[in-house]
Amino acid sequence: MKNRFRISIGLMVLALSLMTGCEKSRPSIAAASNGGDPTALAERIRRGEYLVKTIGCNDCHTPLKMTDKGPVPDMSRMLSGHPESLKMPRPPQLGDGPWGWVGEVRQ
Repeated sequence: MKNRFRISIGLMVLALSLMTGCEKSRPSIAAASNGGDPTALAERIRRGEYLVKTIGCNDCHTPLKMTDKGPVPDMSRMLSGHPESLKMPRPPQLGDGPWGWVGEVRQ
């Protein structure tokens, strides 16, 4: 158990150090947009678009709208998050069983 914990901590430290090192080597958006190389800014924007599409940010952070084909992402509100006007019901209370998650399948 201690070894798993140490390995987990080590991997987190390694990941953070790699992310920090990569950030330092990239030009900032402010530097690219304030008289810097416009191609660098365009490249950062393309990279961000690529990351959003491949990681699946839209899956959770874009509201859905109902169509005749069922719910689809509302791209007019892309990455806007949960609509403020929509109130969510309280989650169900879990019993003492082994379950730690409750989901619902709607048809």
